[in-house]
Amino acid sequence: MEYKIIKVSDLVYKPIRDIRPYVVERLKNNIKEAGYNPARLISVIKEWTKYIIADGSHRYNAIKSLGITEVPCAVYDETSNF
Repeated sequence: MEYKIIKVSDLVYKPIRDIRPYVVERLKNNIKEAGYNPARLISVIKEWTKYIIADGSHRYNAIKSLGITEVPCAVYDETSNF
């Protein structure tokens, strides 16, 4: 696993579970007030030149709607176990 700042446009969201709109709104408000917390990484799996979101779908939806262009991520390879 490695830590990396990744462009939001390189992240791929695959709907694995339901997104709860109230959670996304709460995250958006927190980010607007305090900025994005770099300790809350989005976990991704590298696949060619893109990154599949494994954990952090609500955060992804929040930052995308806020127009944030880069986000800190924990990058795993395909063989990693979470």
